[in-house]
Amino acid sequence: MEIVSKKDIQVIHALLANLGLVSDKEYKRSQVEVYSNGRETSTAKLYAHEAAQFKADLQEAVNKRLSTAQVKANDKRRRIIAMAHEMLWELPDGCVDMERVNGWCVARGHMHKPLNDYTLTELSKLIWQFEQVRVSLLNGI
Repeated sequence: MEIVSKKDIQVIHALLANLGLVSDKEYKRSQVEVYSNGRETSTAKLYAHEAAQFKADLQEAVNKRLSTAQVKANDKRRRIIAMAHEMLWELPDGCVDMERVNGWCVARGHMHKPLNDYTLTELSKLIWQFEQVRVSLLNGI
């Protein structure tokens, strides 16, 4: 049987690092045991097909984690859109004027880019900035 390549070992370690598990040697050993049916505890001794399954499962875990971050980011974007509704930044059909929101994000937002281009961590400050505009506008009414 074909043994795992050095490149595959590097990919496995990179995926483990992405998940914050690279330094958890016990976790890695136990997972290698699972994928090798108890035969090995080192990634370097996995067969290629075992490593491929390990990589695929790790990649799926990374993708799920990223999708959770994306869900959180979308929740934050919806908070900004809700504030835009409160400020009546709407089109005649009642939808938020996203051109206006994006224009504000590019001109006044701390990263100067459209709303959907802000990352999860950047959105917190953008919400704070947008809240200041909302409060100022509502106090002026």
